[in-house]
Amino acid sequence: MATKDWTFGGTWPYEPRWYDSPDGRLHYVDEGPRDGKPVVMAHGNPTWGYLYRNFIPALVDAGYRCIVPDHLGFGRSDKPDEAELYQVPRHARRLE
Repeated sequence: MATKDWTFGGTWPYEPRWYDSPDGRLHYVDEGPRDGKPVVMAHGNPTWGYLYRNFIPALVDAGYRCIVPDHLGFGRSDKPDEAELYQVPRHARRLE
């Protein structure tokens, strides 16, 4: 299942980007200069990348590249029915 974009009601100003993993479609944000030092902000359970919405502008202004993924089942990423896809080791492997 995918969450519809209208659900977010303009509260997420960043361009959505997608990665098609074997387990489902993952949403992520990639903001800032491509040559900037990358900062990966991975959320915990039960939240999503929205947690970092106020950090992104400050880090981008400081020259950093912000990469903010939504784990499968969270935020704008797909929400499959298979419970085993939500295990922490599976989330970690998808970030590699």
